[in-house]
Amino acid sequence: MHVLEANNGKIGYQIAVSKHPDLILSDVMMPEMNGNELCTKLKSNFETCHIPVVLLTAQTSLEQNLDGLKRGADDYITKPFNVNILVTRCSNLLMSRKVLQEKFSKQIDNSAFTIATNELDQAFIEKIISIVEAHISDEKLDVDLLCSEMAIGRRVFFYKMKSITGQTPNDFIQNIRLKKAAWILQNVPDKTISELSEELGYNSVSYFGKCFKAKFGVLPSEYRNNKIETQE
Repeated sequence: MHVLEANNGKIGYQIAVSKHPDLILSDVMMPEMNGNELCTKLKSNFETCHIPVVLLTAQTSLEQNLDGLKRGADDYITKPFNVNILVTRCSNLLMSRKVLQEKFSKQIDNSAFTIATNELDQAFIEKIISIVEAHISDEKLDVDLLCSEMAIGRRVFFYKMKSITGQTPNDFIQNIRLKKAAWILQNVPDKTISELSEELGYNSVSYFGKCFKAKFGVLPSEYRNNKIETQE
């Protein structure tokens, strides 16, 4: 575990934007910028809005706690606190993100609500999915095309995709294609495997079959015949 420290909220915000931590733990009472203000800035910035924020405070009133949660805080812990409990709650936030990522990867549904925890990230993922679906038959569909369509630099794009979905952009494209394939196999019985492969942008039926088996554990024809269900 690598921990970065800041003496005040303003510096904390600058570190978050430049270093992209996995989680932010902040006191509410800080100079320059308090924890609630820091949380608001983090959650309204596209590059940092997905980062879990845990606020610490000695103030125990319900209204003050609700204020932090309304600003987008993922958890709110009052002082004094047990360190083991604090660590466990922070670990649970990170684990919950991984559970969402695994669920999104396995289910056929591509809903952004499954994976994104805020409106900015939902809009981001929804737009990427729409671009992939619009170009799904193009075997040259890649991260450069996505970055161009999204008008986002590669560095930020890679970082956001990996942080939200747990996948690289190319893996995400592959995942969308294969989930589309699974849906078609279950719902369009007249579509041949060859037609499906071409429709989804694969340059060969054998490569499509290899990718499909790597994800679902069976070949496309076996998946269709056995009506294997993916996790919902």
